[in-house]
Amino acid sequence: MSEPGNLLVSTAIVLGAATGVGLHVALQLVGKGWRVLAVDIKKAELLAAQDEAKKATAAAVKGVKKGSLEVCVTNLATKEGCARVLETYHALRGSPSGAWAAGPPLDALINCVAIFHFSPIACVRDGMMDHTFAVNALAPMRLASCLMPELLEGGGGTIVNFSSLGVNVRSLGGPIAKPWAGAYSSTKFALAGFSEALRQEAYEAGLPLRVIDFVHPGAVDTPRARRQVQVLGEWLEKNQQSPWLQGVQDAKRQWNKVLKTAAPPERVAASIVRAATHNNSWPRPRNLAEWLLLVGYLFRSCLSACIGDWRLFRSGYL
Repeated sequence: MSEPGNLLVSTAIVLGAATGVGLHVALQLVGKGWRVLAVDIKKAELLAAQDEAKKATAAAVKGVKKGSLEVCVTNLATKEGCARVLETYHALRGSPSGAWAAGPPLDALINCVAIFHFSPIACVRDGMMDHTFAVNALAPMRLASCLMPELLEGGGGTIVNFSSLGVNVRSLGGPIAKPWAGAYSSTKFALAGFSEALRQEAYEAGLPLRVIDFVHPGAVDTPRARRQVQVLGEWLEKNQQSPWLQGVQDAKRQWNKVLKTAAPPERVAASIVRAATHNNSWPRPRNLAEWLLLVGYLFRSCLSACIGDWRLFRSGYL
């Protein structure tokens, strides 16, 4: 391993790399001389990212290590889609004609993939829940498990699981979830449990594997985040008689406020890259993008949790 502060990895797979934080993670890694396999279902956006990476590489200063970006267009909601990621990686590295032939082993698996549904849990249908779990939780779990030999081949690897909106930040009262985001929150709780178990198993077995939960305790300014305002508006139009009408109206107003101070994706991506690529004497298993934001978030979350529990107690639910 290199000294603290030096880059450890030169090959990475980035899930959810077509837009938002994942896109900026992939491009920043390429800018640091990495070989990156960008994975997403959005073909046009992936190809655009590949073109951008090629232009940046061509314009790089002579003598600077140049990275590359290959793409894998696949549906991570299916087992076959996850298998395609493995096939693409092995084709790039294992074939004599592959772009990464005789290259270094896999050093990082960075998970930025997520789909998000704003809806009361009672209105979440089976198909929506299944799809959300398949993409947000099962796909990262499957790939982490299947790619374990490759991650350990070079003497140590890193797995980073990224979450925003603070849904798996832990307060004094335990994990925090938000109303109207039950499906999303549940998947992140599941992934956090998987990460914790894998981290402890690696420690018990003495394996040089870093498993990092990277949390941004707030909103990130991405196309998906901005679309949620429209989604909430559409839900309100269709559910005027819903008992959750007032709560969702409040959520829409709050979301509009949150977006005004949402963090730019490139800044969050830079924090993820630092956590994944630097040897800080085995960095913290849970890295946080914005410490000051975390303090405010935890205070607000703990206070709201106490008030929520008090309301439920007074109403007879507890």
